Amino acid sequence: MSFTEDGNSDADISDSFVTDAEDSENEINRPGNLRNGPWFTIIEPNSFVIDRLPSFSPDHGPVGFDANLSPYDYFEKFISEDDNSLFDIIVEETNRYATTTLNANDPTPQGRGNNWKPVSKQELSAFFGLLLAMGIVRKPSYASYWENGNKNALTYTPNFPQIMSRNRFRKF
Repeated sequence: MSFTEDGNSDADISDSFVTDAEDSENEINRPGNLRNGPWFTIIEPNSFVIDRLPSFSPDHGPVGFDANLSPYDYFEKFISEDDNSLFDIIVEETNRYATTTLNANDPTPQGRGNNWKPVSKQELSAFFGLLLAMGIVRKPSYASYWENGNKNALTYTPNFPQIMSRNRFRKF
């Protein structure tokens, strides 16, 4: 008996080949094996044709919208009065997250989570409006959107504090 470099004898190696061959035979004869599936040989691959193809012509683009709607009209569909609008879901999940987080972390009296009031749909709409306005009016920090006109009259944005306080915005 001779040994290979990895320490296996010739007998060990031949035994493993026999075992592998037996496993292959078992796989072929096993019911439900893909090798026994409904396969057939294609002699010439280019000659293979499927008898019938399913017809598929989906509608594309937004469905159920008038072609003359403005971008605002599309946006308004998200904040519609339906019970399952996107904004309703965001309001529900925001309030659930705040409740779960505040209960788990036991907020300090001076923390932002203290005095949390549930978000309403109108408040969320105002919040998203402020975010969109922040994309148009660029400032160096969130706090600078709420600075009063006494600091810098040229960059003063009076609508931000009128719509929502800075502290409430940060609580979102």
